[in-house]
Amino acid sequence: MAKLGFDTRESPQPRSAWPANRHRADTPLARSAVAGADFLIGHPAAVCADREAPRRRWTINGDFTTLRPTGVARYAREVTLALDALISEGHPLGRDLEIDLVVPRPLSEPLRLDAIPVRVVPEFSRPRLPQFWVQAQLPWHVPGGLLSFCNLAPVALRRQIACIHDMHTRLMPSSYARGFRWAHRLILPALGRQAARITTVSQLSRSHLIKFGIAPEENIVVTYNGSDHANRWDAARSTLAVDRSRPYVLCLGRRDQEYKNMGLLARLAPHLDAMGLD
Repeated sequence: MAKLGFDTRESPQPRSAWPANRHRADTPLARSAVAGADFLIGHPAAVCADREAPRRRWTINGDFTTLRPTGVARYAREVTLALDALISEGHPLGRDLEIDLVVPRPLSEPLRLDAIPVRVVPEFSRPRLPQFWVQAQLPWHVPGGLLSFCNLAPVALRRQIACIHDMHTRLMPSSYARGFRWAHRLILPALGRQAARITTVSQLSRSHLIKFGIAPEENIVVTYNGSDHANRWDAARSTLAVDRSRPYVLCLGRRDQEYKNMGLLARLAPHLDAMGLD
């Protein structure tokens, strides 16, 4: 398939400044959701002289809806909402684009989607094994291409864009259970060879994917993490008591994962206090 780029010269025409899901289609996150994969998704303005352009059909791997709200699951949620904004606002990148979200069970938390329908493909109750739904059930319900945002994805599908965030299971193995490590060790190289494109979130992560032989270098595209979700925050709703007379350092992390360096930050606390920082 020839590589076709998006024509981004036309300005977006949003229905309103902020859609219902409060994602803008002109943010870096929304744009990066399809960056580097244009040859697969196609050209939204490619119309033959005598017929309409074919619809571009993609399915989002909704396995993330069953995960704890960690960084990877949050990334998948935010990109899904950003893609929904592209379509619902009539952005040029969303023309003739059909996307649905396939999930293994009904959503336990609302996901405010205006243009992306949700399909439930019930996971088998037996065997209920990690990755069974993703590897054995999901591929049969993907009529077009698949978008996977959470590292592990079906190794049987070629027309797929999969995001592998990092190689922490190899770099910091002590932070993960043995079964989790081996699942990544077996699936990621197979996925990297099979998927049409692998995306990752930084040049550092890309270098690690290359180092560990996960995918050919030319097939790995960097689509950086976004920060525009912070535009939806309302500081007035916070119940956290903060002494505004002193500046402070805010750290988000998990104590059970060594690579988060929470112990180092705890040791730095007295020194920060001496500098007048909370």
